[in-house]
Amino acid sequence: MVRFRIVTVVSYVILPVLAVLTLGVTLLSGHSSAPLGFFFVSPPAVSDERLEKGKFLVAANHLHDPNFSQTVIYLVAYSQRGAMGVVVNRPTDVQLARALPHLADQPHAEDVIYAGGPVGRAQMLLLVRSQTFPLGETLPITEEVSVTSSPDNLTRLAAIATAQFHVYAGYAGWSPRQLDSEVARGDWHVMPGDPTTLFETDLKNAWSALRNKDTRSAAEWIHSRQPIYPKRPRAGY
Repeated sequence: MVRFRIVTVVSYVILPVLAVLTLGVTLLSGHSSAPLGFFFVSPPAVSDERLEKGKFLVAANHLHDPNFSQTVIYLVAYSQRGAMGVVVNRPTDVQLARALPHLADQPHAEDVIYAGGPVGRAQMLLLVRSQTFPLGETLPITEEVSVTSSPDNLTRLAAIATAQFHVYAGYAGWSPRQLDSEVARGDWHVMPGDPTTLFETDLKNAWSALRNKDTRSAAEWIHSRQPIYPKRPRAGY
């Protein structure tokens, strides 16, 4: 039997995480930059999006850290104290009813739990599409998405067939300015955190779908650059 410990979001998850971020403790190891080819330089993350909660972080092709390779992360918190998010495209084979038998007869009993990140894997976080079911004990991320880990909220949500939510075991965290540095060197593409993508699509395919969406802008960046070694005019011209 797989068992998970659910704790309240304010007292046991969000505040301790932000306290750690405030102290500047690095929760994730830094990623190494991709090697530069002699004739080709990989473009940085191409996006007009700024870092803030409610955005997607889409892993770049060269990011081979097994914790984050080909992942999409939804940012739950971002400030000068650090950042926190959950990996949204790694479903496990554990259903809610297996982890929490008292939910076995509920409409969402067969919903799977997602591997939310390498930190705090014994804890659960829930992303909820707010307008599908109003809840207390939540922290708003955007007008449409909230985060909670209240066991009462999970029980209520599991009983409402129309409620849209996902459950994540664990999370990812960054110390102050760490995520900014990773984005600056091209490890992550910052994209709008579209609730439709988050709650109404097959998230297993989210990474490839979002990377394809960003392909055109990356190609435009490459073709807009001047050659690294421009041709010199021929003598006599």
